[in-house]
Amino acid sequence: MSTDLTLRDQSELNLKLEGCKLQFLDKSNDEMVLIDHIGDFYQVKFDADGRKVFDLKVSRLDTSLGGSISIPNPINITVIDEKRIFVGSNTGDAKLLGIKRKGERLSHDEKVEVTNLKDLSTIQENADDYDELDDLYGYETKNSTSSKNNKSLSDDPIMFYVNDTIVNNGPILDMAIGKSRKSSGSQTIDSALEIVASTGSEKSSSLTIFQKSLRPEVVSTLELPKSEKVWSLKLQDSEFFSKETSENLLDEYLITSTSVSSPSGESFIYKIGEEIIEIQKETAFKNDSATIVAANLLNDSVVVQITETELIAYDKNFQRRKTTKSKKNIVSAQLSGSTILTICDDNSLVIYAAETTVHGPKISIVKLPKSITELSRDNVVSSTVSQSTVLSTIRSSTKKNKRKRDEDEVIKTQSENSLEETVVCLFLKNGTLLFFLPADPVVSLVIESADAFPQILSSEAVKMETENSEHQPALIKEVLLTKMGDKVYQNEYLFFAERTGEIHIYELFLENAAPRFVKVSNLLALQKEDNEMDIESTKKIPEVTLTPTPDIDGLSGVFVTGARPYWILKNAQNPIRRFAFGGSYVSHITPFNTQLVYNGFLYCCGDNTAKVCVIPKKINLDSTWPTQKQNFGETIHSLCYHEAANVYVVSTSKIIPFDAVDEDETKIPGYDENMPAAESRKGYIKLLSSKTWDVIDEIELEDNEVALQVKSMKLEVSEQSKRTKEVIVFGTGFYRGEDLATKGEFYIYEIIEVVPEPGKPETNRKFKLIHRERVKGAVTTLCEVAGHLLVAQGPKVVVRNLQEDNSVSPVAFLDMSMYVIEAKSMKNMLMLGDAMNSISFVGFESDPYRMVLFGRDFSPVQTTAAEFIVNDKKLYFAMADVQQKLHVLQYDPDDSTSLSGQRLVRRSECFIGKQVQTMKMLPMPSGVDLFALGGSFDGSLISVIPVSEGCYRRLYVIQQQIIDKEEHNASLNPRMYRYGDTKLSSNAINRALLDYQVIDRFPSLDRTRRQKLSRRLGKKAELDILADLHRLQNIMDYF
Repeated sequence: MSTDLTLRDQSELNLKLEGCKLQFLDKSNDEMVLIDHIGDFYQVKFDADGRKVFDLKVSRLDTSLGGSISIPNPINITVIDEKRIFVGSNTGDAKLLGIKRKGERLSHDEKVEVTNLKDLSTIQENADDYDELDDLYGYETKNSTSSKNNKSLSDDPIMFYVNDTIVNNGPILDMAIGKSRKSSGSQTIDSALEIVASTGSEKSSSLTIFQKSLRPEVVSTLELPKSEKVWSLKLQDSEFFSKETSENLLDEYLITSTSVSSPSGESFIYKIGEEIIEIQKETAFKNDSATIVAANLLNDSVVVQITETELIAYDKNFQRRKTTKSKKNIVSAQLSGSTILTICDDNSLVIYAAETTVHGPKISIVKLPKSITELSRDNVVSSTVSQSTVLSTIRSSTKKNKRKRDEDEVIKTQSENSLEETVVCLFLKNGTLLFFLPADPVVSLVIESADAFPQILSSEAVKMETENSEHQPALIKEVLLTKMGDKVYQNEYLFFAERTGEIHIYELFLENAAPRFVKVSNLLALQKEDNEMDIESTKKIPEVTLTPTPDIDGLSGVFVTGARPYWILKNAQNPIRRFAFGGSYVSHITPFNTQLVYNGFLYCCGDNTAKVCVIPKKINLDSTWPTQKQNFGETIHSLCYHEAANVYVVSTSKIIPFDAVDEDETKIPGYDENMPAAESRKGYIKLLSSKTWDVIDEIELEDNEVALQVKSMKLEVSEQSKRTKEVIVFGTGFYRGEDLATKGEFYIYEIIEVVPEPGKPETNRKFKLIHRERVKGAVTTLCEVAGHLLVAQGPKVVVRNLQEDNSVSPVAFLDMSMYVIEAKSMKNMLMLGDAMNSISFVGFESDPYRMVLFGRDFSPVQTTAAEFIVNDKKLYFAMADVQQKLHVLQYDPDDSTSLSGQRLVRRSECFIGKQVQTMKMLPMPSGVDLFALGGSFDGSLISVIPVSEGCYRRLYVIQQQIIDKEEHNASLNPRMYRYGDTKLSSNAINRALLDYQVIDRFPSLDRTRRQKLSRRLGKKAELDILADLHRLQNIMDYF
């Protein structure tokens, strides 16, 4: 080992290596990429000959090729191949980055496509080609000549561009509950609330808005009388058909209809332009009966309208070209390709095929084999027709599909059947699924007892599992075969909808060239809150309908209509997600694509109106809840919502050079101006509009002063009249040397209304200072208690009173152990969380003014967040600590272990695997009980919800059954995971917390397993458990 390394002064880079990550990009050229803690990229190059290093060059890289790229606090850099790396971050989004040399041109695929990752095993195999010293000093290539020829290319600077992103919503440092900004406008969906959290740090810092429901942007509201169903249609000449033209066609017509069950069925036709105009008189459209379905057929050259008695084909001018009478009354219909599938009022099946002839469109009945006719006669519960690639392999005429194949034959069979074909699926009363191809209508795939919902649906496996079990009447009301996904990846899914609202979803795949269905999701959307969900009671439940929504803003999914509508969506990165829809009622939905509305949709509200909407551009659907990010570029420490002004106030800070001075503002001894200065921070308080998220006012704090917490409070300003005023209060601390005493301040501001700037109505609010006061020690937390202000300053908490003349006077105080990191109040009760010694329960009295310690937790817990919980008029405390544990305590003087109330009783404790930094108290739907919602470092939201005694016992039994009897990922033990390190207080825990992640597996089990696990709880325990889970899912519906 030797070196002739030339040292050089590169202090102009101001590079700090704390928290940085490095990774070799090309071992043959000794080249590395370095990312520092603030997210800047650097190129590190070694000038070496074999194992002898001559020079080291560090240069800042240009990351502006695909927009500014910053990945602060990186946790790993992984080389995928020579053109791509993956970078993960603690406080920002993870990114898959493409690499190019300056002057190198990108291929078209690299610019617009997300490439598939190569098998990482090839990288591992290459690792065996060099020894341990090569890891440090590189290795000599076998072909040194080619290495020298490529040296000129490797000397060029590297540039990065983003291929793909994994959104990170953490760390959540603080959050506020506010009204949705859409609820104050004229075009409103509802008046729900939203969670606004401060996430990220430095350049990646942002405000992240969490909303449980997907709230579209309403473009316009249409008055469409008697509209319960709606279809948008586009037409083109068949002579000039092309796939690209068809995809880019705009919708030209709108057809609406009353319900089929309506006494006086009617249909209406409208022309789509700058306005929606009814054109019934100009067309031959049938309007004297309800339309069951209307759709395009034959390359969008024909529109087919299906009523109870007729199938009518129209040309592009909506003149009738073909009318086919139905011998029986049609009750439902579906169209796909050139196939029309109808179910009649006697539960019989009739299939029609459409084709183009020289005389115009032709619609004829498809003759079905006797086997299908006999099976489907008076026996069809639901049917679906779709284009499928996977199910096209069931073609019975291909005899070799029925014999054993070797690997080459399997590959050949799959390639031969890679084209899409129309597939019909029937669900029969006895629970059998029937698949066949209309082009070759012979029963090709039969799956019996499909309504048992096993994990794998196949013609062999289900028979074996259910042959000894009694079959129960099916609650299935609808099946649907469709595609879901985005522009990157789509797959085929089979949906089962029960009359109770429960939906089972299967994904299609091929195994040995045979189609299989694997259960991937189970969604609870029960339409009845009580537990009497037997067959008779479900007949009275309002029906839901599964409606495919192809290509709405690039996403293909399934919309579930009804009183509680929701959207089922899937993208390439994530599993199937269910998003509650912001509308209160949706009777029907259709895609809507015009010059004014691109890739939008239109839905009927059930009150003779329809809304034209689009999915918001900034919405992100990668998480369980829809999220939106408003990039801020500055670290956000705290935020709050001012209800009266409908604005947000945030505390931010920027990095500044540290000015090392003492109390007299003179330089401290030993200060060297030639050395790089340490970093400090300068704080700002910013007023944000809830409509545009623009900064409309700002308070600049002193150097080294940062607001640690900001809150909106309603303080009492008059002891006589008890008048209150909503104000903004924030407490600060000064970043100083360790040899100087800590100091801080608290400020009280009022938000006043002013004349807005021209063209900016949101700028009608400003800050107005009411009071400021400097105190000893940093102001670590604040809260309001009984209309008074509590300030935690150092190890002391002081309650102050705001007077009418805006003066502030202290009225009570209490000494704590270390310093207060959390303070929450409920009426005149306080919960104070100490940084080292858990929480204390304190009471405040105003006549006379005093603070009384009721009880405290004696365990040495380092508190990070805490909140009140109320259940059945009993008060509990939820507390999180730095050991990633959750504690539930209670003030119970009647408990013998509480020492007459001096000790808070620990009711439960569990390991949650994430550090919770903030908690908020929220109301239950009953309006009486309260639960806690927390935000964690990894960006997830955690809720601690109280349940009734009966619900707890049911779910606890199911939790134990699932842990003991079901298989777990990687053979892990959920029970031991939640126990964690329980040495602290295991002897005091008398009740375990319910683990929702474990219990939520119950609906996804097959019907037999569900009945077996719930049998010990009673005959109808299965429905009780499903209803319990459904109520838990809907607790936060106001978001």
